[in-house]
Amino acid sequence: DQKFDILSVMVRECRRDPEQLELLRQVSLRDDISVNVFEQIFKAGYATYNLTMKSVIVELVLCLVTSEGAEPRDFEELVESGVSQLTLDVFASAKAYKAPMSLIENTTELVDSFISFPAFTDEFVRRGGSKILFGQLVAKYPSDVPKQKAMKALRHLAQNPKYLKGMSQSGGISALVQGLQHTENREFVQDALKIVSVLRKTNAKLLGQIMEVSSHLRHVLNLLSIDDEIIIADSVSILFALVAKEKNL
Repeated sequence: DQKFDILSVMVRECRRDPEQLELLRQVSLRDDISVNVFEQIFKAGYATYNLTMKSVIVELVLCLVTSEGAEPRDFEELVESGVSQLTLDVFASAKAYKAPMSLIENTTELVDSFISFPAFTDEFVRRGGSKILFGQLVAKYPSDVPKQKAMKALRHLAQNPKYLKGMSQSGGISALVQGLQHTENREFVQDALKIVSVLRKTNAKLLGQIMEVSSHLRHVLNLLSIDDEIIIADSVSILFALVAKEKNL
């Protein structure tokens, strides 16, 4: 419709012309207008199956929050406008259709940019966002950017027991343990063990239930043969926690 066409033009102009982007930032400082502006932009994104349009909107938001002039207020207004729903919508579309790599990279980076804002994260996790991030870890992309950004966001989530429980129940922790078999990626193994170790400290019982899958235990045992002190130390700690749990049964 006409409103959609106007928004499309506005977003594309902001993408091409930094001055237009700055104009939108100035508008965002006017509380009576800003949230409505972004709500309309995001709604335009939800209403279309056009991945190009979604890409432009994601890029616009990413430009706003990564530019030098970005302030906490900008993030808060974008959260209030529904940026968490936008990211979930884009991930769903990317899964259903063949999305360009740039859209997947930018959306994962967008999540990484907002993950420290509780209002965003509560909504994102409640609607299954952590499970989507785990999916980025195992997806076979030509770029490592989605995996790196997803792991960074997951590390942040793992520090909060509230989010960690949801991550475990969604099968995400199990997916991480399964991924430990890919020992050629030391950075991934180290990060995955850090997240699993947090669960060891906060809920050993739940970790024990996850590790009942025989292959999971084997993956952790195999890590002991890697010449890496950090990986070995974290693996041993997890194994000790499992042994202690068995003794208490």
